[in-house]
Amino acid sequence: DAWRARAPASTLRSCALPAPSVRLGTWDFPIGDPSMADREGMYMVGVSQELPPAGSLDGSARASIEMARASLGELDELRREVASATAHLCADWASAARRRATLIAWIEVLERMRGAVDARLSGAGASLADVARIERERATAARMLARTSSDEARAEESLRAWLGLPSSTSLG
Repeated sequence: DAWRARAPASTLRSCALPAPSVRLGTWDFPIGDPSMADREGMYMVGVSQELPPAGSLDGSARASIEMARASLGELDELRREVASATAHLCADWASAARRRATLIAWIEVLERMRGAVDARLSGAGASLADVARIERERATAARMLARTSSDEARAEESLRAWLGLPSSTSLG
């Protein structure tokens, strides 16, 4: 927003005339008798202002306006890039959180299945191959959960960095 505020100000500065200057001078001031200062001595006052050549202000103003437009265009492009990157990080973070919840539910189902297989095993209705298969699935799910948790943490920290938030801030 500061860039947007500076653009019109720089344009107005380019259209303005240079400031006038004032000169004051004193000659032969009666130092010995200051009461004679109004009758003796010479006092000079001068006012001047430098005027640029005709038409140069219009060109400078147009150039400043174009530079301000270019700066505002760069600002808009930068804002779009930040918004896009933040949106992608939000999507990555939400996706990883959802995937983590799904994997946790899958692990809970596998643990219930393991309990059922153990009960059938004691009743001689299951084989050890069922136990090995479930343990392999649990190991796969645990590995995927670890990977997903690290993806979620990375996306969360990247999102905090883009937003300029401290690590202790909850993203909600």
